[in-house]
Amino acid sequence: MKKFLICILLLILGVIPAYSVTVLEGNVTYTEETAREEAFLGVEQKISMDKFKSEIKDKNYIENKKALKSGRVFSDRIIQYFKIGAVKAYAITYLSKPQYTYYYSTLINNLLFLDISEDGIEDFPYKVIRYSYNGDLLAVGFYVSEDERFLFDKDRNLLSHWIGKEGFNKKGKKIGEIENISD
Repeated sequence: MKKFLICILLLILGVIPAYSVTVLEGNVTYTEETAREEAFLGVEQKISMDKFKSEIKDKNYIENKKALKSGRVFSDRIIQYFKIGAVKAYAITYLSKPQYTYYYSTLINNLLFLDISEDGIEDFPYKVIRYSYNGDLLAVGFYVSEDERFLFDKDRNLLSHWIGKEGFNKKGKKIGEIENISD
């Protein structure tokens, strides 16, 4: 009888840690409010743009615009085309510095804004902070998973909730989509 009770006790004790690990490793669900709180922790309202002076103009403007039309893939950078309403732009992430993404208008060769990603973007959740061409905070993106992210403006208002390649506003209306050119 003693051996039977010890076996049952060991079995129960063995199950409890396994259950705990499952709970700890489970996905965290974020609401709009909890995502907002996490997104703005430690975010600066203004940064110096001195180290980004060389990116004010796209040094490969003509080549990148042609690639947007032809679907050409580059070995040193990823290009994404965006259209939100009437605004058309493209984003460039250089593989040598993947923490920075530069956004340019398709009409003029000027930096519109810059995204700075946190270190360790392989692990979710993480945030991406968007600054204007002059270093003012514009928005903060909070990436919950590979397929879900929230975007807040500088005043912490929800701009969009992206699921997959489609973006929705606070009311659930589709407001944009992403097309990957360099995949």
